[in-house]
Amino acid sequence: MYHSTAQAERSPSIDPCGACIRRSFIGRCHSRRGIEVLEAILVIPILLIAILSGFLFGPLIAVDQMTRSAAEDAAREGAKQRGGQVVEEIVAEVVTPILAVHGLSLDPGGGAMVIVEQLNQVSCLGDVTQWNDCPETSSVIHFAEVRVTVRVAVEAAPIPQVLAYFGIDLTPRTLECTAVARRDLGLLGI
Repeated sequence: MYHSTAQAERSPSIDPCGACIRRSFIGRCHSRRGIEVLEAILVIPILLIAILSGFLFGPLIAVDQMTRSAAEDAAREGAKQRGGQVVEEIVAEVVTPILAVHGLSLDPGGGAMVIVEQLNQVSCLGDVTQWNDCPETSSVIHFAEVRVTVRVAVEAAPIPQVLAYFGIDLTPRTLECTAVARRDLGLLGI
């Protein structure tokens, strides 16, 4: 039996590479290897950025939660002021161990600052060199309120800046959380 070259090209048993994926109307074999390489070239950078963002945003969320917890705990404990206790000292005692978990402190250069506001009174504790915008007047309008704001510099926190090469740099950012608590007026004798 005599075979022509056109018949040999259409025959699956004669396919030299074994890569015949799809046949066209005229029986020619088309390979998808080029398309697969192109798809990989397009998808791999996107996957790389997605994986690296987990290394950036995971610790960022942990430090943000720590900031929120420190502000809420400090406001609550500051509102429980008894006798001759000073609210600023109570707040510093509560915030310091929470910040220490992530290597931050209220020392100069420690990367954290706490603003304690009471009626007609504002105190700034911690790294005031990082932020020099301590408010001069209090935003508290009721004598039973204690407002605590905790600020953390992202550059001082243990957050790897793995996406800085791609233009996502969070080092100039600040995490800030404010919490307000009210004193129990029954305990104050009012």
